[in-house]
Amino acid sequence: MLERVRGVCAAMIATAAVTMPAAAASDGPTNGARPMGMGGAFTAIADDANAPLYNPAGLAAVDGARVALTRAAYFSGVTDPLVSQDVAHIMVGSGGNGFAAGITSLADADAIYRETVASVGYGRAFGSSVRVGAMVKRIGIGLDDANPDVTDNPYFADGTSVSAITTDLGVLVTSATGLTVGVAAQNLVPADLTFRQDDATESDDAPAAVRVGAAYRLASVAGSAEQQALADVLRRSIVAADFSTGGGTTGVAFGAELGLSDTLAARVGYRMASGYGESVTALTIGGSVGVATGGGAIHIDFAADIAGGDLRDNLTQRVSLRGAF
Repeated sequence: MLERVRGVCAAMIATAAVTMPAAAASDGPTNGARPMGMGGAFTAIADDANAPLYNPAGLAAVDGARVALTRAAYFSGVTDPLVSQDVAHIMVGSGGNGFAAGITSLADADAIYRETVASVGYGRAFGSSVRVGAMVKRIGIGLDDANPDVTDNPYFADGTSVSAITTDLGVLVTSATGLTVGVAAQNLVPADLTFRQDDATESDDAPAAVRVGAAYRLASVAGSAEQQALADVLRRSIVAADFSTGGGTTGVAFGAELGLSDTLAARVGYRMASGYGESVTALTIGGSVGVATGGGAIHIDFAADIAGGDLRDNLTQRVSLRGAF
């Protein structure tokens, strides 16, 4: 969400929602119940249909089809208005080539502010250890031109909608030991989303950001477990960490996923972020239940983000339907 619009819309959207850097669809990954359950530490995992949001290099690992649908409700401690987000992505691929398409939308409860990101992407594997990927995104922002707070504001005299195109790039490198390192850069092409085109003093670009992550799959140590049940859990489990910077914010995230069975998982994470004169810490918890579907699986993921710091006592919730076919 752009700084200028944050200020102008402050009277229309709850202050906590507009000042939280992670609240905007264009400000980087904030989506997917599975990643959120791990604190957002997903840059080096990126192995399901949430990959386009975190690291497009994950597209190269697709074999078949992957789908993810997410509904997010932000800031339960803010009652008027709430902010919600909907995300849908599909990935298809084989032989080290993967394609993706998706849409992310953000809106306040009264639909005064709307932000939509439509994207397409491609990923390719080079050997068994290196994957690269890219996304092309169209970011659109619109305001309700029937609302007097919008129509009476001279800042929107040139119009109440704006759009621009930008790109994301990502790389994943995996070692034989189970360690994966990921790097993703978002909004690399300047995307000017200024409402007032005659305002040459400052452009409102979608903020560029860089994420660096590492993930370790515990399958590499499962063989050392003395109990078969423990070995099975380790074989399906991951620990991860992320660092991100850009758009005036800096953050770190840590997370773990415990694969209790092929269709049941538990997740926990912790994240810290600072920017715009505010700081946020959060504990995240989540899990998933699934069913096998003859060569594939369907999972329902759920997660809760319990914020502290300047957004203490606020709860963000996400529910995702995730499929692999």
